[in-house]
Amino acid sequence: MKISVLFLCLMNPLLGLSVDQNFDTKNQASGIVVVGQVDKIEEGKKIMLVQDRFRHIEKETDSEGIFSARISTLAGGMIYLVYDQLYTDFYAQEGDSIFIKINPSQSKFEFSGDHADKNNYLFARSSIDRSIYQKKIFNLAQDSFELALDHLSIQLGELLKKHSQLLDAQFIQQEKKFLTLYLMDLAAKYYARKSDKELQADIEYQMQAYFEDSTLLQYNHFRGYLFSNYRGRVQNDVFKQFQEKDDPVGKLLALFEGIGNTYDNQKIKDYLYYVTAFRFFKTSNDSLQWVQNRFNELCTTKDYREDIDLLIRENSMKLSKGKIAPDFTLSNINQQKISLRELRGKVVYIDFWATWCAPCIKELPDWEKLRREYASNNDIVFLGISIDQDISRWTKYVKDKKLGGIQLIAPEGRKSSVNKVYTVTGIPRYVLIDKAGKIIDEFAPHPSSKEIRDLLKTTLENKE
Repeated sequence: MKISVLFLCLMNPLLGLSVDQNFDTKNQASGIVVVGQVDKIEEGKKIMLVQDRFRHIEKETDSEGIFSARISTLAGGMIYLVYDQLYTDFYAQEGDSIFIKINPSQSKFEFSGDHADKNNYLFARSSIDRSIYQKKIFNLAQDSFELALDHLSIQLGELLKKHSQLLDAQFIQQEKKFLTLYLMDLAAKYYARKSDKELQADIEYQMQAYFEDSTLLQYNHFRGYLFSNYRGRVQNDVFKQFQEKDDPVGKLLALFEGIGNTYDNQKIKDYLYYVTAFRFFKTSNDSLQWVQNRFNELCTTKDYREDIDLLIRENSMKLSKGKIAPDFTLSNINQQKISLRELRGKVVYIDFWATWCAPCIKELPDWEKLRREYASNNDIVFLGISIDQDISRWTKYVKDKKLGGIQLIAPEGRKSSVNKVYTVTGIPRYVLIDKAGKIIDEFAPHPSSKEIRDLLKTTLENKE
C-alpha cells in the first residue's frame, strides 16, 4: 500500500483508527507500519513485536487502546506478535501497512491491510498450536501422543486447504514444508522428554534436510529450529574446546569454520555467521576491524553485513575505558540537584544499589569502611545511586544507616536514563571515573574485593 498511513487508518473498516500525532508517516517505504487496537484495555499488559532473534519492541496502548510502531526485518518475512496469552506470526515486507484488532475476551487477533488473508490464516494456525500446549500433549503416554500428533497433522492440513484459495501457491508450498518440520520438532521434543534417544535421533536426522532450505528463513520458528540444530552440530563442540581458554576471538573464528564445514546452503550459512557475529560484537568492547573483515568475507548477504557494521558503530559510542562518562543530574535526600559534571577534577567511585537488594546491602559496610579510609582525601568522591522507586523508604534508610558520601536517587528505577546509559542490568554495580571524567572501569571491583584499593590508589596517583 503506497498511500499515506493516516489515510489507510481512517478508511480501514476493521479498525477505524487514526495514527498517533507523533508517529512518522512521511516515509512509507522505510520499514513496516503496524497499527492496532486492543478492544478492552488491560492494565499493565503490553504488545510485543519480535522482529528477529535479537530485537523486539514493546508497545503500550493509549487511552483508547491504540498502538502503533514502525519496525523492520532484515529480509522480510514473519514477525512474532504477543499480547498476554495470545501470540501469532504475521507476514510483512518493507513498505507494508499491517492493521491488527486485538480482542482479548474472544482470544482473537484480526488482521487487515497488507497480507490480511495470509495473516488471518497464520493466526488460525497459531490458535491450533496454542491448544496443543494447553492440552499438555507432552505429558501423554506414547500411544496417546502419537494419536494426538496425527490429529494435529490432519487439523493443520485441513486449515491450510480451507484457506488455500486466498493464499499464493509459493506460500502454500513453503507452509507445507514448515508444518512438516513443525510436527517433527514436536515429536523430537516429546521423545527427548521421554529419554527415547533412538527415536529422537531418528527424527532429528530426518529434519537435517530442512536446515539447508533457505526459503524457510522467513519463519521465526524455523530460525529457532535452525539455531538449535547449529548449537548441537557446531556450537557445543567449539564451546568445549574453549572451555578453559579465555580466547573469545579464537572461539568466534572456530564457530565460523564449523558453520562453513557443516552447512552447504550459502544463505543458511550467512544467517548463522550473522547470528554468531552479532552475539560476539554485542558483548565486545573492541571493534576488531579484522574480525569484521573476516565476517564480511564469509557472509554474502548485504543486510547482515550492514547490520553488524551498525552494531559495531553503536558499540563504539557506548561505555568503555577511556571514554568520558555520560553526565547525569539526580537529587539527594534534601532534593538538591547534583550532576556528575560538578565532580570533575575528582575520582568518582559510583555504587548503583537499592534498599531491596540483599547483595547491595551486604556490600554497604565495606563501602562505608572504604569511604572512611579516604575521608581526609578531597580528591575522591563516593557516590551512591539508588534505583529505589520508593523515595521515602530510600530516604529513611540513608538517614537511619547514616550513609556517607553523596547519596542520590533515580526514582524511575530500572527505566531511569542513568540506568540505561550506564547499562545497569544488575546491582550492585560499581563504576570508577578518573579526575578527567573518563571511565577507568565500567565494571569496577566491589568495595569488599581485594583489588579495589590498588585500583583507587593507581587512579588517584595518575597525573593525566
